[in-house]
Order: sequence, then C-alpha cells, then structure tokens
Amino acid sequence: MALGEEGIVAEQFSFDVVSEVDMQEMKNVVDQATKEIKQRFDFKDSKTEITLK
Repeated sequence: MALGEEGIVAEQFSFDVVSEVDMQEMKNVVDQATKEIKQRFDFKDSKTEITLK
C-alpha cells in the first residue's frame, strides 16, 4: 500500500454495530467459558467464576 491509499481501504471495508443481544447466545458463551475454565490446569482449585447479569 502506497502512501495516501488509506482512504481506499476504508472505503472497501465496513462493519455494522448491533445493539441487540441474543440472550440465549450469551448464555451459551458463558456456559462454554465456564466449562473451559473448569478443564484448565492453571485454574484448578481456584474460585474462578463467570456470571451473566
């Protein structure tokens, strides 16, 4: 990319910000993270916890 072409890249890519949250998907994420924490050796016997409020 040559100097001054940054504007071209910004024009080619964009993203949307979503203001809606799928609570079932959030529950799945927390459950999966909790399972992974319980399986990790470095967290064994720790009181690590993730909660969804």
